[in-house]
Amino acid sequence: MKLNFTRACLMECMHCVETWGSLYSGHNCAKRCLESSGGSIDPVCQSGRNIGKRVADKSSKVPCLNQCAICSHRLFVVLYDEETCRHVCEERDGTFVDYACVAFLVL
Repeated sequence: MKLNFTRACLMECMHCVETWGSLYSGHNCAKRCLESSGGSIDPVCQSGRNIGKRVADKSSKVPCLNQCAICSHRLFVVLYDEETCRHVCEERDGTFVDYACVAFLVL
């Protein structure tokens, strides 16, 4: 079975656009995916963000807070500390988003 890294990379671009909307450049992300044959995958939506625009946006915490809820309700209902996640979102103005759902696991 051959893995299609380009497709995975493009899907990640789509995820970032769905998460950040116009604050993330899906076009630039997709271009990098095609140029690198999927090697430029951006799992934490860092490379396409327009930080200046995001900081000026009063709702910049929303994606972070939404991700906390997603993580706590996926597989980690008991094992994911949503309260701490939400606190970090507020404290850091939404600049840290736990897309991998691992930063606030309770072990």
